[in-house]
Amino acid sequence: MPNVEKLDFDKATFDSVLTNAANKPNVVIASNFAVRAPYGPLKNRFYCVLNFMLRAVSFGKKGVGTTFPEKSMKAVAEKIQSHPALFQKPANVVNMHTVLQRYVQKATNPKIKSRLENLLLKCNLQVKDAEKTLAFEDLNKTSELMSQISTPGAANTILKALGRILEHCSKEDLANKDLANKDSQVTGNLCELVGRFGNAEMTKNLLAKSADVASTKERILRNCIVGKNLSLFEELYKDSISGNLREGFLQTVTISDLVNFPEAVKFLVDKNELRFESTSSHPSNLALSLLASAKATDDQKLKPIVISMLDKDPTLINETNEAGFSLLHYGVIKGLPEITAELIARGSKLGCKAVTGATPVNVAIKLKAIEKDSKEARTAAALLIIKAGDKDLWVDEGLVSATDKDTATIESVTSKFLELIQ
Repeated sequence: MPNVEKLDFDKATFDSVLTNAANKPNVVIASNFAVRAPYGPLKNRFYCVLNFMLRAVSFGKKGVGTTFPEKSMKAVAEKIQSHPALFQKPANVVNMHTVLQRYVQKATNPKIKSRLENLLLKCNLQVKDAEKTLAFEDLNKTSELMSQISTPGAANTILKALGRILEHCSKEDLANKDLANKDSQVTGNLCELVGRFGNAEMTKNLLAKSADVASTKERILRNCIVGKNLSLFEELYKDSISGNLREGFLQTVTISDLVNFPEAVKFLVDKNELRFESTSSHPSNLALSLLASAKATDDQKLKPIVISMLDKDPTLINETNEAGFSLLHYGVIKGLPEITAELIARGSKLGCKAVTGATPVNVAIKLKAIEKDSKEARTAAALLIIKAGDKDLWVDEGLVSATDKDTATIESVTSKFLELIQ
């Protein structure tokens, strides 16, 4: 392909380039203002034909913006109109419109801006029709969009597709597509994509087109947390507050996913959302719920979050859930020694008993044969409690007799504990 500065609209060579591009089914006019395909990383997959055409008439040999000759601008429009196979593909129509609008916006010379605006009119781009066509194409391939979730740089492509679908496809279109698949896969895919990549406006549009608003909202929230979409999480929270649906929002939040989304937890803590009614009707708090869903590998990640909660409300430290478990219980059960040390330093009740009568140390002994992957971390957490030096606790845990407690040492009771968990 010739260099940009050598392109001549009056020669057959440029026509041959366009004809060659039009005959290739995968050719797309890129909407990226800076793309100079086909050379470079895009190679021969894309021809940024419109950018080439406009650069040819707008840049001099040094790449500096010069003039837009009227003759050349007419030539651009004529080339576009004479190659409908290339320029009337829906994706190309949309991208051409995007490119032309960007050139219009960037033009500082009034004459050049006017000529570009005229070019946009002369091209007669049916962009709305093209967008609608693309929207239904996107609706038919939501599974393909789902497969791109983890692909670096795919977010913009997904967002464009979502925007088109939600603008141009009706509630009936979505229902019919789900019916054709004999399930709600398409709607489910849209919930996941909107949750991960979307915004409040997209959420509003999808809810308006949903047959089951409550279920759709719940799925969007779940995927918003999984995808760590903080801005949407904040908007969903604000919406629940304005609609007096706070409890419903907090109950819908999946705590096990929230463990991996510390930014959202920080947001809730800043909003003082430390307590909420659980589905079991027993009042719960966020700190307990987080630790109950944690793993040993979450210790360092959750420690500053737990500290911020306790700083805001110190009474959380000895609250229990419906099973009678305290934060200290979960510090041991989940193998969180750093959090356990913080709880001990803040005055957590070392011998707090659950409904079954189990203390944190007793739990470590009972769990010795299960979840062996976290046994070492559980042991470390339990040893911190033992080493805190409460001799009455040593007696209660069966680590020393009542008559020997005054002479017992930390080393001796530690040794006894290690024997019991073997």
